[in-house]
Amino acid sequence: TVQKYSGSPVQEGFGTSFQEYSGLPAQENFGSSAKKSSNTLRIKSYQFGVRMIRLFQYLQRKREYTISSQIVRSGTSIGANVHEASKSESRADFIHKLMIAHKEMRETVFWLRLLKRGNYLPRGGYRSLRDDVDEIERILGKAIYTARKGKG
Repeated sequence: TVQKYSGSPVQEGFGTSFQEYSGLPAQENFGSSAKKSSNTLRIKSYQFGVRMIRLFQYLQRKREYTISSQIVRSGTSIGANVHEASKSESRADFIHKLMIAHKEMRETVFWLRLLKRGNYLPRGGYRSLRDDVDEIERILGKAIYTARKGKG
């Protein structure tokens, strides 16, 4: 069962193991036929989407409505586009979906920076979220590069 999130985005359970992080079973099926890096990207972007929902809830309680709405859209769109790419119809479609995910990621970084500057994130919150974004960006960049070179 999914547990309702009630704390700040950096409290216990936020960004630890997949099971604790998302409240979902650790064995959730993300597609056994996917390659390891693709599967890692899907899992990490999904986990990040969960973090964005929790951040949205946290910001709503702090009465920050505008940026919270923007960041939940862009932050969850990363995983949605990665998931879409996994079922793409062609290599070009695959690359296109990953490029959209990358653009959404850059937008999410913009909103995170504004939240940091506006002191809406608790201590350590920005760094934790940026670390996740940076990791996803590395994996996503490699996937795009590999797909463009026609490998894999």
